[in-house]
Amino acid sequence: MPQGREIVGGSWRYRRGRRREGLVGEQRSEALSYRSLTSSVRPRRALTVLGSEGDWRARVWRMLECYSRTWGGDGNGLVGYTGEVEVPGAFWPLLRAFDADQWVAFADTRLGFRMSDPDAYEAQLRDAVRRWSETNGTPESEARELFEDEDRLSDAFVPIETADDAYIRRWLAPAASQFAILEGGYTADRMPPHGLVDMCELTHAPAYTAELDLSALPVSVQLLVLSRTGSLAPSHAAHLERQPGFERRTIAVSPEELDYVLEFAWTGQVDTLSVRALAELRGRFGGEPADAPRLGFADADFAAHFPLAQTLLGCSWHRKFDRTLYLGSPLVVVCGDSAADFTYAYTRRRAVGPTFWLPVDDDAEVNRAVFGALARHLATSRRGSGLEREVLLTSLTMSVEKLETIRAEVLGTVWGRALGNRSSPTLRVCAPADVPTERKWLLADSTHIGVEHYEPFAGDTMVRALDLLKPSEARGVSATAFSWQVDVAAPGHQVPARWALHELLSAGDMLMPGAVRAGVEGLSVNSHGKILQIDGVVPHQALVRTRLRLPGPFEIFSKLADQSGAQLRDSDKGRYTRRMLELWGGLSALAEDLRSDGPVRKILKEWISANGVHGRIQHGRKFLRLGDLVRILDYGKPELARARDEARELLDRFLTASIAFRGVVLRCGLCADTSFYRLEDLDPAYQCPRCRRRSAITHGSWPMGESGPFEPDWYYVLDEVAYLGLRNDIHVPILALAQMAKASTSFLHMPEVIVARDGETDLEVDLWAIVDGRIVIGEAKKGDVLAGTQDEETGRCAALLRLARELSADEFVMASGASRWRERTRRNVESTLGQEMTVTWKAGFR
Repeated sequence: MPQGREIVGGSWRYRRGRRREGLVGEQRSEALSYRSLTSSVRPRRALTVLGSEGDWRARVWRMLECYSRTWGGDGNGLVGYTGEVEVPGAFWPLLRAFDADQWVAFADTRLGFRMSDPDAYEAQLRDAVRRWSETNGTPESEARELFEDEDRLSDAFVPIETADDAYIRRWLAPAASQFAILEGGYTADRMPPHGLVDMCELTHAPAYTAELDLSALPVSVQLLVLSRTGSLAPSHAAHLERQPGFERRTIAVSPEELDYVLEFAWTGQVDTLSVRALAELRGRFGGEPADAPRLGFADADFAAHFPLAQTLLGCSWHRKFDRTLYLGSPLVVVCGDSAADFTYAYTRRRAVGPTFWLPVDDDAEVNRAVFGALARHLATSRRGSGLEREVLLTSLTMSVEKLETIRAEVLGTVWGRALGNRSSPTLRVCAPADVPTERKWLLADSTHIGVEHYEPFAGDTMVRALDLLKPSEARGVSATAFSWQVDVAAPGHQVPARWALHELLSAGDMLMPGAVRAGVEGLSVNSHGKILQIDGVVPHQALVRTRLRLPGPFEIFSKLADQSGAQLRDSDKGRYTRRMLELWGGLSALAEDLRSDGPVRKILKEWISANGVHGRIQHGRKFLRLGDLVRILDYGKPELARARDEARELLDRFLTASIAFRGVVLRCGLCADTSFYRLEDLDPAYQCPRCRRRSAITHGSWPMGESGPFEPDWYYVLDEVAYLGLRNDIHVPILALAQMAKASTSFLHMPEVIVARDGETDLEVDLWAIVDGRIVIGEAKKGDVLAGTQDEETGRCAALLRLARELSADEFVMASGASRWRERTRRNVESTLGQEMTVTWKAGFR
């Protein structure tokens, strides 16, 4: 099985495999090797920003029609913006998890106004026609024809930038150019923007489309239901009706079915068993008819033909396999009748999981019905299950006090009172910042998901062009009318999802910006990302041909730093660490030998010590014999044989890896210098390092002891760079990195580097890692403080915060060789870095 990801029962999941440690520093090997990759096909994922002011419900309605005409539209997201296209701050963690390929904007048009409010539109049109006719002396019929021209009706100003463009480019990874984040726009009853696929341009022709007549329900409930079903715009419906044999099937929903249609809108299904049971109970004890409502909208085949469901053509929803699959995850209820609340719930459901929008209407009667429906679902849906799920009530627009009031009203309903028992979920109010946002769901091709293949790499670059998988069902009417994304994951090497890294990911040319981008699930390739697309070509000629790259951590961090004019270069300590990682063969092996309670660490500490208890000190370096190693292990007389065996095995390992060298101590007959000579430096003669005289190895060159010259013993000396690394306390960052790597499936790291800026003091930073795609930097100190004085520490915290912002770091790690960090340091770090990112404190790396 491939490491990291496996396919189970037609859906994808993650499986923890062995980590593959990433490239260290900037050195790359060009040796040819094969890597296991997994590819998945999916529709392009869009995120649409729309205005929150005015009649936001009408905009959302039009957008649901637009998404119903877009292939994969059910997997797209919405964001309600304020002011100058400014995204509410609570959205950002969710948008990073959503990971849109393309950001677009919805623009208001007169056509959309006519569709949303025909009476108000007609009144405005009559007034405009009259004034135009009077001003220009033209008949009103001509003026009306001018105003109702189809192109004029769809005239719109589509924004190309947001107030948050800089933030998006630093923290997210859309396939956008350097000139615009918003690439294209939706308008009412028109085809999707460039880059997204029009369902009307596919060869697929459905037998029928299912629709609901919701006119008897409150407007907020209509919108909630449409977020599940979608809707047909007039031109989309007209296209379908031209297909032979097509029909539109509509079911009217009555107010008596409100309870169940809400459950359907929230969950996509209705618990028909509980419906029949409730009907029977009412018939027995309430005197009402015992017949259960028919609920035709809940029929599985009918629901599969709703407009949004039909955009899944050839695709299905796949759940990420992790521990929350068994433990359960919170159900999130987003309260508030606003664009921000609706779009947050809409987008979160398509990325993270169960999320209910709870509209809080001005009509108290409607609120009671909606709250009662929510309470009934919560009270009945989890019965008989071993999973306990917490229900989080949150809002982007309501205060905590208002949310507590809503919670009380939900618990005060008939079904709400049943939520008090231990088997029922618990309702808790929380801020949006406390809501989990990790992506757990992916809309992808039902057949081509997690397909394993092996590709040859020369260093970090594929040798041949990637062979793109194709969608299993969807087909375009022409080669250029249809495109898709191919997500390519390299187990053990997850590149952070950052816009600045896109240009590092492909060795191909003539590609559009973002044709290969870094996504949260791997590298994502736009099938039709060529700069030039020629009509009339055969389908395979229109596809991208590119060789993917998997850049190492030094290249990744250098590119991120370069955005702010900073350069990275090796420090002395960093070079020592890199050499030791090479000698030991990787991070885990080195960390194992550096553990404070391990026997190897005892020997290494003795090798760099200045005491003369064991071995011999010459020219400031210590040389140990096999017997010295046995005594250092100090297993006691009964374990002497074991100590000799371990010492011999350790020496063999170190000598083979060039971590240590064997040699002898000899004395020069001319200048009397006594020095260590490696075995490879000896022949029938040796050369004195002080006077440069060559002498034969005779009795006169034997070292001098207390009772005169003695025959040389075999001594062992540590590699000089390893000696310098250990003297510079590299055990603290190494052990910290090893601990960070334990729970990861992808761990890329590099040693300490210097951050240099023109005209500024250099900044040395110890910890650099990419953990499962998350950017982590940090400090590793032998002592318990970050700097000597309060002022020095404050200045360093400010410099580290600036760097963390520039690198878009997700986490900052503070590692110490002391048993705990000093309170002053904790306070200074938490008050700066801790205000903007997670700070993880680690200590005890002795």
